Amino acid sequence: MALNQTNKLVWIVETLDKAQKLTFEELNRRWMDYEDMSNGEALQKRTFHKWRDHIADTFGLFIRCEKVGTLSVLYCQSGGYKRAQYSAMAAEYAVGEQLTARMQVSQSLHTSRGSAERT
Repeated sequence: MALNQTNKLVWIVETLDKAQKLTFEELNRRWMDYEDMSNGEALQKRTFHKWRDHIADTFGLFIRCEKVGTLSVLYCQSGGYKRAQYSAMAAEYAVGEQLTARMQVSQSLHTSRGSAERT
């Protein structure tokens, strides 16, 4: 599985884990707010369900849906949780995020130096 795809799966798990429970709409809002990953595009339910299956296969985590009143709430449930594998993927995700941030700063500095040299 490509690293970018893995990052998306880890992001979903991390987001649900931190929030404990979210509706799909809340998850989608957070997804769209994180433009580095989403490019500002909505997370389609069909895509989410495919990724949910990948999360179960890869990490042994099951994203469940529970009815709370009129809302459907998503949460992660461990089932033979592959903690070591998930921890390694989460660490890669964190390192990738740091590298992306550093590259953006570096590119920004390079761009501003080029502008300064032209003036």
